[in-house]
Amino acid sequence: MNVTELVIQEARSLPLAKAREVLDFILFLKQREESAFIGQVAETSLGTLWNTPEEDEAWKDL
Repeated sequence: MNVTELVIQEARSLPLAKAREVLDFILFLKQREESAFIGQVAETSLGTLWNTPEEDEAWKDL
């Protein structure tokens, strides 16, 4: 039995309120992963704009 099947099996045995908590946690994990991915993509795409001598000069005193 794989991990997904084990999670499903265990979730089915929970009372409704606890199953909702599990669902909330799963959605939280997915959102956190998506947010991290978006941050990485933004940093990668904007890095060419930010990583310049002009930007370094503009921000050196902060």
